[in-house]
Amino acid sequence: MIIKLFLLLLFLGNDAEICQIAATDGMGDVNVYVMPKHGISAGSSAVHILFVMNKGLVYNGQPVSTDSLAGGVSKFFDWLKLRKPYILLAHSGKSFEGKHLIKAWITCGNLEEYPTLKCGVL
Repeated sequence: MIIKLFLLLLFLGNDAEICQIAATDGMGDVNVYVMPKHGISAGSSAVHILFVMNKGLVYNGQPVSTDSLAGGVSKFFDWLKLRKPYILLAHSGKSFEGKHLIKAWITCGNLEEYPTLKCGVL
């Protein structure tokens, strides 16, 4: 099964934060917004139509539900493990999205929760 991955990463200085984790296999999808810890720059908001407003996240003028990074990563991997075997595809997966997803996975402490989950990112 081929899974198309999309991570919305917003930059503040040299740091990148995941603000959205989305994926589809053509039959189902997962889409989780993550509240950024360091806000969203005006430039990023203009490009991605994503704003922090009244302590919430607004996409294209509409409020969206948010989760913590740990919650978002957990929801993504829970969705992904139901689709084994799979190939995870991302626009810049190996050099960009993949490393940020793995970093988030390690940071959130989910390694023990998914000991048999195998990821390969193209």
